[in-house]
Amino acid sequence: MLFRRVPSFLFAILVILSFVPAVRSDNFIEQLRRDVIGEYENDPERNRRLANILDRQGLSDSALPFFLRAAELDPQSIVCKKELARCLKKLNRRDEAIKIYQSIFDLAPNNSQIAWDLVSLLEESERFEESESILLRLIAGTEDRHLHLSQISQLTDLAIRHHRVEELLKTVSKESFIPNSCERALLRSQILIQCERLTEALQILEEELTREESSGEIPDPSILDHLVSVTFLTGNTTLNKKYSQLRADLYPTNENLREAEESQKRYNKCFAAKIEYYRAESSSFLQDLPHLLLNPHTRNDVIPFALSSIPVIQAEQVNESFNGIPLLFHEIFSSHREYSESAVSLWKLLRSRFVSSPSYEGNKEKLYLSLVGIPSEISKKFSDEMTADFLFLLNRDILWEGYWTANGWKSLFETILDSVTDTKSISIKLDSSDVTAGTTEKTLRAKAVILFYQHDLSEQTYELLQSLNLLSPHEELLKSDWTLFHAMKNIPEQKIQLDLAKAYLARIPLTVGTPDERFVVKEFQKASIASGDPNLINAATTPILERLERDFRLAAQTNSDGNATITDPETGDTHDIHIYEILNDLLDTAIELKTLGLSKEVVKMYHLYREGTKRWANQEGLGVFYFEELKKIVSESE
Repeated sequence: MLFRRVPSFLFAILVILSFVPAVRSDNFIEQLRRDVIGEYENDPERNRRLANILDRQGLSDSALPFFLRAAELDPQSIVCKKELARCLKKLNRRDEAIKIYQSIFDLAPNNSQIAWDLVSLLEESERFEESESILLRLIAGTEDRHLHLSQISQLTDLAIRHHRVEELLKTVSKESFIPNSCERALLRSQILIQCERLTEALQILEEELTREESSGEIPDPSILDHLVSVTFLTGNTTLNKKYSQLRADLYPTNENLREAEESQKRYNKCFAAKIEYYRAESSSFLQDLPHLLLNPHTRNDVIPFALSSIPVIQAEQVNESFNGIPLLFHEIFSSHREYSESAVSLWKLLRSRFVSSPSYEGNKEKLYLSLVGIPSEISKKFSDEMTADFLFLLNRDILWEGYWTANGWKSLFETILDSVTDTKSISIKLDSSDVTAGTTEKTLRAKAVILFYQHDLSEQTYELLQSLNLLSPHEELLKSDWTLFHAMKNIPEQKIQLDLAKAYLARIPLTVGTPDERFVVKEFQKASIASGDPNLINAATTPILERLERDFRLAAQTNSDGNATITDPETGDTHDIHIYEILNDLLDTAIELKTLGLSKEVVKMYHLYREGTKRWANQEGLGVFYFEELKKIVSESE
């Protein structure tokens, strides 16, 4: 009786499955099999899950009918179509996979990932014209000029590989493809630049510039930028000077003005001939130095020349044209360490000159700024100078700000502490009469950092900490506060952590909506738990626990399709959220609580909603991963 009710398609599937090895100890896989030939034969998700499981076991042939069935049942599903195409590709049925991807791209024509997946398949099949047409559709479907240039660059690489540059140029030249004349010129010139056809690129850009000028338009800055770049690459110093000056006249930014001046110098002589000129005209060399260092064609030559020539240039000239000096040190210490010994000597020489003249203080600060982020083995070579100039640096942001930078550089302050052999010498300076009233607050913070750095937890340290009034944050002191808090967080004493937690709590409102907000909240949570204060712990953990319970509750409410409905508290709008998203957020929350030492709360909530976990386990792919990772946290914490 059973087989009379089973369609012939599913009977065939049943026969196939009889040859498929059983999946190891996964009851939910067996359930999926029964579902697919039972009452859920028309459920695309269950067909897709079973297909994925078979595919992961290397049984792509067995998985294909279920991928096909899922895609037939849900023809608008991009996920079902992508997985079907992937399976077809594995089975070397590339043409069929291409058709599937083409239908996906029709559903999502602005999806660059789908486009590149399709292009890759077409290229493997040597269907180059079709692959180009996909990328051209992608370009035509967006209006972002910067994105266009990036996409045309990728398309040019494809055209170069398959000797189709001329066809690409013809397409991009058509007004029907890109109506805007300026953008057409930019795209065409970009293609030619990549093909190293610089003369043709220059001609196209000049024609567009002429058109803009004759029609009374202000020349587009992007056209001028390309003209300056192309003329520089060709070595045509006459045209480079012309377009650099035109750009500076129309768009007189400091950068454009400086480059116009540098272009004027390049117009006189090329770099090789200018070496002797620079020896006689040191001020010109210093003015040109930034560009020479940024230019990969001249950087390697100018570094040894700069190291040998700058020491004999008068201090006044160096001070007046200082912009290239920090760049020189940064370039050497980060990429050309073979010159580091000479660079250290030059740095110390310049610093000694600047110390003797108050008018040089601005460049003295820039000199120190060039050290932010350098390797510790190099920074130690400046320990004497750093200690001697500590009071000078006290009111400079560069002393404090490095720790808070997004790229993870150590602050110059920490570099100093790591570099000096005796931090008491700094403490003595801080107590000296040279410390003015205006530096009092930063001086006190510096003292506290040094005491914590030395692990001095005497009563004097506690009294100093209480005198700082950290519960009333001042915007001018925020950078020094962050460095102080960084030193405090390594001190396990509950008294210190209590003060730290209160200080972070007071600063949370100042960081709302900024990139620093999440970090400050995290540090507040850690310090609150370390403090042992029940009120602070409650304030720090309540939002996380509420999120944990919300996610468990949502997961328990998911329907047979794996969806739960949530309501936006502000707008009242409702929308579905899938179990994958819920389990993902649930796992993130559980990891966060584990980091804070609160895994027991996860265990408690897991057992409260344990009945629902039977259905959550009946997932595949990421769903299985999320749930298994959550179970690990629970089992390790019980």
